[in-house]
Amino acid sequence: MITGQRTIQSYVQEQAALAKFDEINDEATDAAYKAGYYATTVGPSVGFISNLSVALVGVFGGILYFNGSLSLGQLTSFTLYSRRFSGPINMLSNIMAEIQSALAAAERVFNVLDQADEPADTAGAIDIDDVKGDVRFNDVSFAYVKDQPVLHEVSFKAPPGQVIAIVGPTGAGKTTLVNLLMRFYDVDKGIIELDGHNTRTLTRTSLRRSFSMVLQDTWIFHGTVHENIAYGNGDVSRMLDLRKPLGELVSISSSPICQMDMTPS
Repeated sequence: MITGQRTIQSYVQEQAALAKFDEINDEATDAAYKAGYYATTVGPSVGFISNLSVALVGVFGGILYFNGSLSLGQLTSFTLYSRRFSGPINMLSNIMAEIQSALAAAERVFNVLDQADEPADTAGAIDIDDVKGDVRFNDVSFAYVKDQPVLHEVSFKAPPGQVIAIVGPTGAGKTTLVNLLMRFYDVDKGIIELDGHNTRTLTRTSLRRSFSMVLQDTWIFHGTVHENIAYGNGDVSRMLDLRKPLGELVSISSSPICQMDMTPS
């Protein structure tokens, strides 16, 4: 909601967004209340049953002891065994909430691990170097979900050196064009060419190395300014001097992001 604030305001959807947030917030509050309720009742309940069992052992064991059916040592041993038996159960009940949280986290982790790997490059795929930037889409069709096409027989040419803007409403397929161009997905129909090469005949590494992508959400990783600028390219041999536009920053190669004043002068 926060990251999409401008979009929400542009479409005058503040009240709808707040209603949706209230609904999600109420669900989260109810879930947290139930989790807290069960966490604070299960442990004491199990502890009460455990202590009750020890008390019953003491009462009936005492009766048997005074009747001569049980020795004092046997009564003591049985009481200790009862306490040791209930100890692990008490510990398990006290950490039940943590166990449920761990299971939920594990489910998300395994969902990621179960995702299919990216398909391997086609046999005989070549590396492309010295890219000129001639991009062509020829009758390209694509759908994320079968029978729900996002692109249908799209064709256009982007000559080298030209600045081209693709404009359209949300869901029109602008991001999809970039995803297909960099082969995050493969087209269902048609051909995408880069400098006359079908992108399917190129290795993904060399293809993606030929583009620079700037996403809507910017991310800064922990580390130095140099490491962030050169991220993903370990062969950088020249770094632009950014100290002046960023307000005379200290050494780019050694200064951590979190300690730098990024306010322009």
